[in-house]
Amino acid sequence: MNRTFVVAPAFSFFLFIFLSCGNSMEDMVEQYNGAYTGVSLTLSDDAESTEILSPGEPGFDENDMLRDEYFVWEDASLILAAPPKNVVRYSWTMYDLDDGYSEVAVMTANGKNTGREFVVYIPHSGLEVNHVYKLVLQIRDTGGADYKDSCSVVVYKHYIF
Repeated sequence: MNRTFVVAPAFSFFLFIFLSCGNSMEDMVEQYNGAYTGVSLTLSDDAESTEILSPGEPGFDENDMLRDEYFVWEDASLILAAPPKNVVRYSWTMYDLDDGYSEVAVMTANGKNTGREFVVYIPHSGLEVNHVYKLVLQIRDTGGADYKDSCSVVVYKHYIF
């Protein structure tokens, strides 16, 4: 008699769970993965545009090469890209705002600050946590004209709650 009372509630519970769940395993995985979609940022103000504007193209503005601020965790990477076309020289320079705008030697992924991409893995970069830096991008186009834009880079502690 004790077995009947134990089996009946357990069977009822599993039957309730089975019948109430209308999602397949694939639906649940898709729903979970949907919370982690990638985001693509563009360097133009047109939300419909996915093209990065370069010097000489209509709508190019040197003040739009970088966003105003970038916030990056102490254990993450900062990956930025400059305009891809009509450029013959790239230069990325980091300054320490707390140390009188002194230039900071940053360890980039490729070991230099003169490529189109600026890739920095923060733990190996030499940048300090809870610190604000100024990053300056300077480019020269194929016609010899120079362009410059800057942004703030904030390195902050990655708290896990």
